[in-house]
Amino acid sequence: MELLRYLGECMNATRTVKEFWERVLDGLNHNEYDVPFALLYSIADSEDPDAIHSPSPEVPAFPIKFCLLEGTIGVPRGHPACPDKFNLRESYDTLTSVFSEATRTLEPKMLCAADGTLPESLLEAVQWRGYEDPSREAMILPLRPTNAENTCALLLLGINPRRAYDQEYRTFLAMLNRQIATSLASVLLFEDEVRRSKHEVELATLQKEQLSQQLRLQTTRMRRMTELSPLGMFLFEPDGRLLEANDRYYEMTGVSLKDAEEPWSVEMMAGDSQRVSQEMWDCKQLCVSTM
Repeated sequence: MELLRYLGECMNATRTVKEFWERVLDGLNHNEYDVPFALLYSIADSEDPDAIHSPSPEVPAFPIKFCLLEGTIGVPRGHPACPDKFNLRESYDTLTSVFSEATRTLEPKMLCAADGTLPESLLEAVQWRGYEDPSREAMILPLRPTNAENTCALLLLGINPRRAYDQEYRTFLAMLNRQIATSLASVLLFEDEVRRSKHEVELATLQKEQLSQQLRLQTTRMRRMTELSPLGMFLFEPDGRLLEANDRYYEMTGVSLKDAEEPWSVEMMAGDSQRVSQEMWDCKQLCVSTM
């Protein structure tokens, strides 16, 4: 129970799966008697398109599963008995075959030195902790989040050599597996939310850039049209300040570029156009004020 409590503290507030595996090993390392040795492998699909193949057109292709060593307890890294990476489909040593079976059944599996399922080469590499007695049994725990069916990792735990593997021991490992599964689900959910938020930000940025490009294109087209127009074309702010006008506007109104800094007034319009322009301007002002 002390191990489970400490493990829970280690896994708390973890934000990435990579960090999560490190915290799991840190928590297990706290109890050298009930964890005489451990291997933790995460499971990943091949990123190489050429590695995803199908034996025949009738059989669908599936990604190849790889086991990636995330860390060890009591076993030196780089030892041949625990390679950094191996293929679950094409490797046929004892450890790989039982790992592959655990990913299919999703059930814990006991390995024993007596029947050859626990390789002697692995036991010879272990730097025994706790009582320093060699373990003759180990348990593979398929780790998967509580909200998913796929195995995300495989944890190989040495069994306490001075403790019988009875119902209480099975209950302890079931609680350990469930605690890791619950925390793993939270971490995966958080990572997924981060990816979704990042995607939304990238999408919004892309849409903003596309709109800016469209606006620049429309502005360029509008300026070309105003330059060639026989009519005076202009754009005023609601307070009467001239924002933009074509050359024909200045010719028709007699307003110079210097005078254009003055606010719009009805005197700029000629003859009968003054009344119509004033009505249109008043209507525009009313619309702006109600918005």
